Amino acid sequence: MHACKIFRMKIATMFQRSALLLSCLFSMGIALLPAQSTFEARLLDLLRDKGVCTEAEVASLRAEAKAAATARTDNEAVVAELEALTLRLQDAAPTTGYKQGGGFIFTTADGKSRMMIGGRVQARVTSSSPDGGTDQYGFSTPRVRLWLEGHMFDPAWRYKLQPELAGPRVSVAGGATSAAAFASLLDAWIEWKPDTKFALRFGQWEVHYSRQQIVGYANQSFVDRWTSIGTFAPGYQTGVTAYGSLGGEKNDLVRWSLNALNGKGPNIANPDDTMMGLARVSIDPLGPVSNFEGDFTGSELRLQAGLNAWTMGANTTENINCVGADVTLLWNGLYLTTEAHRRDNPTGSPLQRGLFAQAGYFYVPGVADVGVRYGNFEDYAAASGSTRVTETLATLGWYPAKHDLKVQLDGGVVRRWLTTGSITDEFRLRLQVQLAF
Repeated sequence: MHACKIFRMKIATMFQRSALLLSCLFSMGIALLPAQSTFEARLLDLLRDKGVCTEAEVASLRAEAKAAATARTDNEAVVAELEALTLRLQDAAPTTGYKQGGGFIFTTADGKSRMMIGGRVQARVTSSSPDGGTDQYGFSTPRVRLWLEGHMFDPAWRYKLQPELAGPRVSVAGGATSAAAFASLLDAWIEWKPDTKFALRFGQWEVHYSRQQIVGYANQSFVDRWTSIGTFAPGYQTGVTAYGSLGGEKNDLVRWSLNALNGKGPNIANPDDTMMGLARVSIDPLGPVSNFEGDFTGSELRLQAGLNAWTMGANTTENINCVGADVTLLWNGLYLTTEAHRRDNPTGSPLQRGLFAQAGYFYVPGVADVGVRYGNFEDYAAASGSTRVTETLATLGWYPAKHDLKVQLDGGVVRRWLTTGSITDEFRLRLQVQLAF
């Protein structure tokens, strides 16, 4: 009898301890739930009725559960608000990227502003042997440029800045050239371009005159442009231009440009009232021809024909006038281009004429090409210098990434007929590596 009593007491003690443990566990669960369910309320009542919890303890547990539910509801609201804020910040954050040949690109989420940052470096080694002169062999970095371009506030409002970090080349002792210790500004313009049909640009840029000048130094098949192109093509100028394209399915059949310019070159304010007027029109009747040399893609037949002219006051009764034409052909890896120019001057040399033709072919499609160029320049009645200059060159090129990464080797002879009656030959060999980023 005594043993049974002891056994019943142990059973009661175990039940009380188990009930207390269950009450603690359920109390913790209740604190994590948003509100008391019917099951939870009945469980608290059962614990109270069994004498495990007092009425005060049950009331306290119910108050704690209610407070926990309220806190959880508040926390959920805070978390939801933070998630929404994170999404808004992500939507407002600018996107970043990189495009080969286009540089690093930063664009706002709404697309209204965009900035592209890139650059280009040309490293060159040259060997030159002129008749009667000093042989030269050495290294140079003829062009080291950074550029920043894009649009602001609206895709129609565009801009570009491009300094030349190599500085202008100047003469030094011995007749060699060297880079000055300061940079020069090349491109600096703002334009409004609502669509491809029309754009209006203010500032400084390399004007659209002749196919080679439009292509630019960066996208040549040879190490450099034709030797005498600077006599006819105005290069970088300051002013205003209206340009666009029209016709065809994509408004790319006819391209046109009208310009009013200082005519004095880059970074020079107009010191007088004479200005330059310039115009160009070209047509691509068989499809668009890109503004770079070489047929990288093995195109079907493509043709571009262009006409350009400029006139400029010379503080005399007559103007300086220049006209030119160019034709470019691409077909199945073959690239042909030719230009002819005429310039009339009221003083100095009365007439200057020039033409060149060059051809290139990708013997390894899109990767390696070979090319030749012949140019002829004549300066009639020149008072000094050369009356005629011819250029005969050949080139080999390797293009791991088109014009963005290329290695070029060209060589040949530049012959000059001097006003003294003598003829001199300059033999050139040039190797150049270009990297654009």
